[in-house]
Amino acid sequence: MPRHRRLTIVTALALVAGTTTPALATEAHQQPAAPPPSTTPAAPAKIPAPNWHKCTGDLEGHECADLQVPLDHSKPDGEKITIALSRAAHTGPERRGVILVNPGGPGLDGRSRVGMARNVAKDIADSYDFVGFAPRGATGSRPELKCEPKSARPPRTTPRNQSDIDAWLAHSRDTAESCSSGDGAKLLPFSRTTDIADDMDWIRAALDVEKITYFGVSWGTYLGQTFATRHQNRVERMVWDGAVEPNGQWAANILGQNASFQKAADAFFTWIATRDEEFKLGKTHGEVKAKYETGLKKLEDNPIDTPRGKVTSHQLSSTALSATYGVHDWKPKAKALSDFLVHGKTDDLGVAHPPDNGMAVYWATECSESPRPTPHSWVASAKKSHDEGSTFESWGNAWTHAPCTFWKVKRDSTPKIDGSQVKVPILIVHDTEDAATPYPGALKARATFPSSRLVAQQGGRNHGTAYIGNQCTQQAVDDFFRDGKLPARADGDKADKTCGAFTVDDFLKQHGEREQRR
Repeated sequence: MPRHRRLTIVTALALVAGTTTPALATEAHQQPAAPPPSTTPAAPAKIPAPNWHKCTGDLEGHECADLQVPLDHSKPDGEKITIALSRAAHTGPERRGVILVNPGGPGLDGRSRVGMARNVAKDIADSYDFVGFAPRGATGSRPELKCEPKSARPPRTTPRNQSDIDAWLAHSRDTAESCSSGDGAKLLPFSRTTDIADDMDWIRAALDVEKITYFGVSWGTYLGQTFATRHQNRVERMVWDGAVEPNGQWAANILGQNASFQKAADAFFTWIATRDEEFKLGKTHGEVKAKYETGLKKLEDNPIDTPRGKVTSHQLSSTALSATYGVHDWKPKAKALSDFLVHGKTDDLGVAHPPDNGMAVYWATECSESPRPTPHSWVASAKKSHDEGSTFESWGNAWTHAPCTFWKVKRDSTPKIDGSQVKVPILIVHDTEDAATPYPGALKARATFPSSRLVAQQGGRNHGTAYIGNQCTQQAVDDFFRDGKLPARADGDKADKTCGAFTVDDFLKQHGEREQRR
């Protein structure tokens, strides 16, 4: 699925940013909630094996299957729902184990991520099955969650006045209410991180393995933290790539993330300025930023109708936002900005669209289990963040997550993350300038799980760094998959091993100046 369209799940990876932020007023009037589990439910000892078959469409080349799991894990014999699975089977003569993969979100379909089997060392692909899954409610699994608001997105991300704010809040309320209709609505009280972690245990049992190895990215690391807390005796080892702070406080974390996105955008604009002959966007950071902001305002005032659909300011800002997730996107996104801002071409900007299924699943999880701010306090906090200098993404982040301030299902308790008794080996890999999940969150994850070790790419600006091309980091992950090898635990609050940054120049050297990875 395309990366980093605002109002898609990838834009919302900040659930777990992990930065200290001001307190928010929260609501207490939603209804009703699923009862929190008093004990961790375990999967039955024996579950029918998946009926694997050849995948079609975008998943062609892999194997696919469906798995029945309980809607409510506290009632394992009750109503069932369907989780869609994929597998890249081991290529050698003997299977050593299973690596279960989750790419984050919450809500991202992990079935395509089994393709990482092509990136690991050959002996690992030979001996492990890589298994992905579409989380409950996601496209492919059944029933499917949907949020289909009747109102259109307001055209202005940055409000000029109270009328603009009121329009956004009305749209956010409409969006939240729309999520409560349709067959998938029954999932809303059962879409917590704990529910998805317990689904993973059923997947493990269906695969007929006593323990799984796990690879999670972004929110997938929070899912890993939850699984390790609840099912540590079912874990062989874990890799957390782009680790999140283990606190589940999405609202405060998202506000804290705004500053890191600003810093990443500034770095991107500065790099563009060094290539003015190519992009014609300005010779200084200030010139590039000014041209970008002028383009945003023009699209807010006059969206463009194209044969593909309407291009609004959201498409331009999402193009720039994509670049803050990794240096592999700097050149293609700079070109897309240049094509529009200099030449008026919109081909690479995307078009407006309603919320997709990934956002529905995202909201279902996020809004269910962490304190929700009131609409008024949420708007006030976004304005404060913007006015303090984080102009790049403060309002975009605010409106992406505003439906939670109107959510109908009562908030459940935030999952308890406790690594003090977890003994399984955990490898954390993280770039120190990661904008989506800032580095302090990785340090806190390391501190929470004493059995973990942190490998940091010093100065790296990528979100999800294990297999982007840095041989130092990739070797650490391959060695860990192979034999559980971890670096020695360093004293203090710091990385246990440091690798050099994988820069935009490194990427362009590896892939060529014409690389247009999206």
